Amino acid sequence: MEYRSRWKQRKDARKKNATDFLNNKQTPGAKFITKNGIKINKQGWFWEDDWQKWQPTETVQDEWIQRVYSKGNKGLGLMSKRGPYEYGYVPPPEPVKKKSD
Repeated sequence: MEYRSRWKQRKDARKKNATDFLNNKQTPGAKFITKNGIKINKQGWFWEDDWQKWQPTETVQDEWIQRVYSKGNKGLGLMSKRGPYEYGYVPPPEPVKKKSD
């Protein structure tokens, strides 16, 4: 049997009671929520499983080369050929301000 902390057990019990309450099941936990006027909303750490996982929409093609340090020494790792934070971003040109006479 794997170890389950008391905090995790309490968290799981509260989540189960809230789920039962939202699904209109008659359990002791749901009755307690109704009797004491506890507000349940589907936000926060209770509902981490329901969050949409972020999926990337595009990728950056890059070439990897051997790491080179400032004094020309070669390192043991790899680095991006374009540099550490080069994502191809070009800022928009600033508008030219006209002088008013």
